[in-house]
Amino acid sequence: MAGSVDPRIEALCYANGISWQKTEPVDFGKAINTSTLKGQSAIVTGGASGIGAGVVAALAEAGAYVTSADLSGDGQKLVDELKARGLQHKGQSSSLTNYSAQFIKTDVLSWSSLVSMFRAAIDFAPHHSLDIVVTSAGLRSNSIVPWLKNTPIDASDSELKPFSGNVLEVNLLGTWYCTQLALHFFRSPAADTAEAPKVQSKQLVFLASAAGYGDQHSQCDYNTSKFGVRGLWHSLRKCTGILGHGTIAGAPMFQTNLIAPWFVRTNMVASSEPAFKQYGLRPAEIPDAVDAILRCVTDESIYARSIMVAPGGKEGNNFDVYDDMEHGAGVQEILKRVKSGLLQWDLLETLQGKPEHMPKWTDS
Repeated sequence: MAGSVDPRIEALCYANGISWQKTEPVDFGKAINTSTLKGQSAIVTGGASGIGAGVVAALAEAGAYVTSADLSGDGQKLVDELKARGLQHKGQSSSLTNYSAQFIKTDVLSWSSLVSMFRAAIDFAPHHSLDIVVTSAGLRSNSIVPWLKNTPIDASDSELKPFSGNVLEVNLLGTWYCTQLALHFFRSPAADTAEAPKVQSKQLVFLASAAGYGDQHSQCDYNTSKFGVRGLWHSLRKCTGILGHGTIAGAPMFQTNLIAPWFVRTNMVASSEPAFKQYGLRPAEIPDAVDAILRCVTDESIYARSIMVAPGGKEGNNFDVYDDMEHGAGVQEILKRVKSGLLQWDLLETLQGKPEHMPKWTDS
């Protein structure tokens, strides 16, 4: 915002937990220091597969107490594998301890299920508090075209059924529920301050999508949900004092960032791999997204930023979207990458016109 802020407005915003301070763009040349994660307590929704599973493993390997929340039983398998891997490492070096991870079967659309999971995560860490939440749970998109084709123009009231809202509910309402509980439980003080990690901020990372910045033709549920997640992040991105920091003694600062992956190579898109190769469409990889998330939760100088996960490998082409009013809400930075050929938006739109080749989009 050009010019200085009226001190009265600034004081009112500060009293309501809002920061007028501009945040610096993400420095991707800075090394990611995962040692800061040791002892922290983290929740990852959608932690059984894909990006979520990658984040669970990375946080556990860095020494965090990680709770993987998912409906899929594969989450327990991952946790068991991590524990076995930790035991192997401990056998090689006495300085390495077992990986601390647990799986809690969770329905993100059930408030009671989420509350139980959050409480289990807090109990899991020795300091009985919560430091990091990553909202990775999500469902793939569905085109509205089949619904239109299968609904007769002269359908009676009893025949006229609504298009499924499950994707919208899981991707957006589930994220909204998790956000409320994260803000609530972030306020809980550490029970054992001697063992609690020395962190100044609580971190909430939203997993959105490139579909939160552009058109995804006929994929109404997914496109809408990801714009919604981005809007939710915007509503909180500058609320650094929402937990009481600056007005309540000892209250932590709140920080939130948004991760917007280009479509990522996961098991969900495996059937579309031949089409990707045929048309030369380059996907991003799970490690690209994991590195972007690790960068946010390990560096307290990064907040109120949006990172787009682009094709390239090991974060090489990830970029700060500059998603704020001063920079056109990210449009300028995204267009630069489209013009350079990094983001193949035109090719993606071509594939969207060929539904038999379209990947089944997913965050997890």
